[in-house]
Amino acid sequence: MNYLKTTKDLCCGCMACVQVCPNKCIDALKDENGLLYSKLVRPGNCIDCQMCAHVCPMLKASSGSLKFLRAKNAVSAVNKNVEIVKGSSSGGAFSAIAKAVAKDGECYIFGAAFSDGFNVRHICVDGIEKIGPLMKSKYVQSDTGKSFADVRNFLKEGRRVLFSGTPCQIAALKLFLRRDYDKLLLVDFSCHGVAMPAVFKRYLDEMGKKYGSRVLQYSFREKMRRFFSYSCVSSKFTFENGKTLMIFKDPFFQGFVRAFYKMEACHSCPYARSERVSDITMADFWGIENVNPNQEAGKGVSLILANTDKGREYLKKISADMDLHEYPFECCLAGNGPLNGPLKRDGAKARFFEAARTMTVADAVNSLIKRPHSLKSLVLKIMEYLPMRMRIFAFKVAGKQCR
Repeated sequence: MNYLKTTKDLCCGCMACVQVCPNKCIDALKDENGLLYSKLVRPGNCIDCQMCAHVCPMLKASSGSLKFLRAKNAVSAVNKNVEIVKGSSSGGAFSAIAKAVAKDGECYIFGAAFSDGFNVRHICVDGIEKIGPLMKSKYVQSDTGKSFADVRNFLKEGRRVLFSGTPCQIAALKLFLRRDYDKLLLVDFSCHGVAMPAVFKRYLDEMGKKYGSRVLQYSFREKMRRFFSYSCVSSKFTFENGKTLMIFKDPFFQGFVRAFYKMEACHSCPYARSERVSDITMADFWGIENVNPNQEAGKGVSLILANTDKGREYLKKISADMDLHEYPFECCLAGNGPLNGPLKRDGAKARFFEAARTMTVADAVNSLIKRPHSLKSLVLKIMEYLPMRMRIFAFKVAGKQCR
């Protein structure tokens, strides 16, 4: 039988194979870190149709049939609605795109949302006024459930669909559908990979114990002012007792960006590149200050890459709601590592899990990223509080990118 032969470490957890199998031979399972992976559990029912292999975005034989395209320009985007920017991780691009799709008629919008117990699942909403749970970055693996099948059913009925997800999920959906649809808009993001859900939940449990109350809500990215500068990389906790807590450079997020607990498949992701399979790619426009001193990433500036003609069409449609500026494509590469390639493996993951045996998640992360006290580290710490124009000048003198 030539059923899917990807190993657990190479599985991205998109669950396309689970959804496409006609005899339900494949199940979605979870490993010890809470990560989803697919497994053939009923081999006796397999009819060797090989549909599972055809829809797997991690196999070269299937992903080779996808068309990879690069955007012509890098576009900075800030929503003109200040409240939407405040409620977004970045500049509010997703809200504007969803609004544009909804203007074209009845639509169904798919995206990742927190469910009970801080699980992340792909859900569908049927109106722009319901997209709140889909907004903001989650950074944890999302369970697509039966969303691919739902998308196909809506499209066959002639409905309009916006599907947002990781690049591998977008690739999997395209392979699952096996054809293009005029009424389907695919949106991915510059993905750093996904974190292990078990580590995330453990971190929240430990924070609840530390502050004497269970964590009810958590936001990976919250906007806050820090003296003369702004930050959009502060995490916000809301506890059961009603108290809230904001942490700049939250330990869990710091460990995430350093790949201490990312899914193994993310280290060899074939979609971490400038060329994309989606219509639109969203990201933070890190380093925008270096090309436009009047903008500041800390306040929330989205990067939009319109990869297809359909994507460029919707870029025009959102111009009434967004402050847009075009730049050469290369301007976005320095601040967006996932557009240059996947984050390479190193020994950090093993060191984290070794430390986490006897420490909390926060302490284990801090023990690995703690910098030695030096004049340089002190200067960099002070610069975080300076006005952006002063930071830009200092970094230019040092010949470095402003982050």
